[in-house]
Amino acid sequence: MGRLDRHGAGGSYTDLGACNVLCRPQSVLDFAGTPLLAASYRDGQWWCVELARARQTCFAESDVCDIVGSNLRSLLGLCSSADASVRDAAHYTIRIYGSNGVPFVKQLIAETMLGLMENLLLESTEISPEASIQVMLCTQHVDNLLQALERTQRQQWVSLLVRVLRAQQGCRKELVHGLKLLWRADDDPRRSYAEAEQHLRARAFPRAVRRELVELLQSA
Repeated sequence: MGRLDRHGAGGSYTDLGACNVLCRPQSVLDFAGTPLLAASYRDGQWWCVELARARQTCFAESDVCDIVGSNLRSLLGLCSSADASVRDAAHYTIRIYGSNGVPFVKQLIAETMLGLMENLLLESTEISPEASIQVMLCTQHVDNLLQALERTQRQQWVSLLVRVLRAQQGCRKELVHGLKLLWRADDDPRRSYAEAEQHLRARAFPRAVRRELVELLQSA
């Protein structure tokens, strides 16, 4: 992406302070029923997304990190909402942030998703269908984050997915897809995911899932 200060870059915000206020997720509630302010909110969100993707801007890097980081954290917080529609909308918007996002944006998303999954799976020794669904919402971001994930983060993510895969009947296709992405992103998956591989080989899965897992493990 080119500089955000070039002519025609889109939007009219050159004041990061205004952008900071207008792209806060909470602002949409304040602007409800006010078309002009709602439009400003959408423009502010657009600017935050563009800043999250920009490799070069006319603003100080520290300012961009503060603005994008603050608003992205607010958005990430909505992923824990008790309202499923709010969670879904938050994850959808975060995928836009993560697509072509700069490294610190991807890393913030990765850390938050891993933390959220850990919290979901630590609440009980049994994994509820609801927790499995939320883990899947977190895992849909993997394809955007692979290049930003550190080895220990990939190991943590694989471990969490394997735990859900072994415990649940549903969502298995999506879980295996996430495993494949993480497996193929590692230079030495047999070594990195040795414990996860043992768990996968020890568990009996339906034929279709077993076939995909055999293909995955043999490709390592």
